[in-house]
Order: sequence, then structure tokens, then C-alpha cells
Amino acid sequence: MAEPFLAQDGAAELNIDGIGALPGPWMTFSGGGRTSTPIKIKPGHRLPEEVRPGTPTTADIVMTAEYKLETWKRYTQALNAAMDRGARAHATRIYLDARGNAFEVGDTYTGVMVGLQFPEYDANSEAAGVITITIGADGSVA
Repeated sequence: MAEPFLAQDGAAELNIDGIGALPGPWMTFSGGGRTSTPIKIKPGHRLPEEVRPGTPTTADIVMTAEYKLETWKRYTQALNAAMDRGARAHATRIYLDARGNAFEVGDTYTGVMVGLQFPEYDANSEAAGVITITIGADGSVA
């Protein structure tokens, strides 16, 4: 019997055109689900209705990583510039087996950068700073 896939059994990579691969490790990779709004038609204006699939859309990809100043500071200007120009991005979800090895090939989503959030600072908090990058996925999954 196959081992169940656990949410933590994954890894991710993110490449931004003009910058290249961004450092990890990525804490979260969410989104990428696909939906379609059904279209109901009545051929010849008669019942019963027929349901046809609408155009599928892909949910935005949201990735987060711990913001370590010594790692991320050098990317600040390049990421802001990439956001300004709507840079193409390629986010890959990698599935890992029980031993932490990559299982086959990952799923790569392409799109454009649509969100960039640097950590907020709070002198009263001990929580780690997090950088969040959002990719508006265009529906292609390789």
C-alpha cells in the first residue's frame, strides 16, 4: 500500500525572469487549484438542460519563506523591479517521498508576479519575518 501524502512532504522552487532562482527553503506553497463555471444550455429551448464546462481558471500561487536579512536583502530591489514590470515567474511544487527524496517530477505553474509582501516589523513580537510572493497563474502546468 502506498504511503499517504502529507502536507509537509513537499518542497518548492521559484524562478523569476530577470532574477533567476530565489533562495529557499519555502515554508508554504498554496494555490494552483483549477475551477470552471459550468454553462447550462437548453438545446432548442427544451428541457432537460445540458451542462458544459466553462473556461477553466487557475488560482494564484502564494509562496512564503522566512525572511533572513543576509539572504533576502540583495533581492529587494530586483523583486520590486520585477513586480513593477509584471515579470514572468515559474513556481514548482515538488512532492517528496517518505525519505525526503523528490518523487518523479514536480508540477510547474507559470504566470506573472502579482504580489510581493516583505515582513512587517513588530518590536513586541518574536515571530519570524516572512516574505510572501504571489504569482497570477495563467493556467499552464507542466
